[in-house]
Amino acid sequence: MDDGRKRRVSSKTSAGGTRRTCLAVAVVARRATCGIHKVQCGNTEARRGYRDCVGGRRSARHAFCRAWIAQLLLARRQPHCLLGRRAGEPRRITNWAGVSPLDLSVSADSKRLVFVNSGLQRELYVAENPKKGKLETPRRLTLEGRNNLPSAWTSDGQALFFYSDRNGNWDIFRQRLQLRTAEDFVVGPGEQTEPRLTPDGSSVLYWDYKEATAGASEPRRLMRVPISGGAPEQVLESSPDAEVRCARAHSRCILGERDRIKNELVFTDIDPVRGKAVELLRLAADPAASPEWDLSPDGVTVAIVNLDDAKDRMRLVQLDSKTARSISLGHAKTLSGISWSAHGKGWFVTSSSVRGASILSVQSNGASSELWSTSNIVGTPLSSPDDRNLAFTISTRNSNAWLIENF
Repeated sequence: MDDGRKRRVSSKTSAGGTRRTCLAVAVVARRATCGIHKVQCGNTEARRGYRDCVGGRRSARHAFCRAWIAQLLLARRQPHCLLGRRAGEPRRITNWAGVSPLDLSVSADSKRLVFVNSGLQRELYVAENPKKGKLETPRRLTLEGRNNLPSAWTSDGQALFFYSDRNGNWDIFRQRLQLRTAEDFVVGPGEQTEPRLTPDGSSVLYWDYKEATAGASEPRRLMRVPISGGAPEQVLESSPDAEVRCARAHSRCILGERDRIKNELVFTDIDPVRGKAVELLRLAADPAASPEWDLSPDGVTVAIVNLDDAKDRMRLVQLDSKTARSISLGHAKTLSGISWSAHGKGWFVTSSSVRGASILSVQSNGASSELWSTSNIVGTPLSSPDDRNLAFTISTRNSNAWLIENF
């Protein structure tokens, strides 16, 4: 059962009565490397499995699970763990990255454990941006079999910055389009995500944070590191769901974050060197929505989707004048992501449904065309500075049975 900030293993007799808790585990707020644990309860004669799932920031983005083995008290006269005792603390018996165990089951002799490893894997693809018509078949850029999420192009449009969990935690990498392997850019303890180039292209901004524990919400640090390498410096601290965008054609970086008390999306002008911040704009946001937004290349306008109940609508808001207008793409569309084209005269939008997803090209007059569609989940396209290529993720669901012996 899930009781607030804890997951519990409980039992009671088939006739009813008081429920007894055998094991309670805190659910942390962020993702964690997956591990299978074992805990012994009293005089054991059998075992049960349960899992403690840890959600990442934005469904969007990151979900992992911890799996545990609970040796429950099945004494001869208390066959349903009625005493709620255990003989020791949980002990980790695996330490895996990229594994999400489900439906754990232990053999009668307690020597084998079988579970389903199921989850989404997001891989990085690149496709040539057509001036007219459809996208060519996307080419997979990363081959590591882990989650790889792009968030910035180099200034020449020949390489991508992306973050990946290939090392067990999120690290930042850079890869040229002509190469099949990536180079380390920011690799270390904790989580490093969402690299973004500063307006002058001399540095990279990224988020650095540590895994939250016992339900505590850890702040995220916005860091800056020279693109040529060097020691990172902290710019500011912000809430766990904050994002940053910088305008290539204007010396401006914007921080967007949710005010969950007032149910607003807040935009703040930040200095990427000194960290000085000036709040610009607040927009009412549906508390159940997951807004996605992007900053125009000239730094004047933010484009937003999934802000409220109008799922088929793009909202364009000028940050300084606060004037706004909307573009509707039709009630059949459920917009899930948006990014500006490099020239700032249009947008690339993702539309999602239970049948799949599509990438749309939208012009300033509201005219739209479908560039590509798939039965899988597609991440928001990221246009190269020369508008020649689009980078995006394609997610596939893997589900396989795994067996552990002699644990």
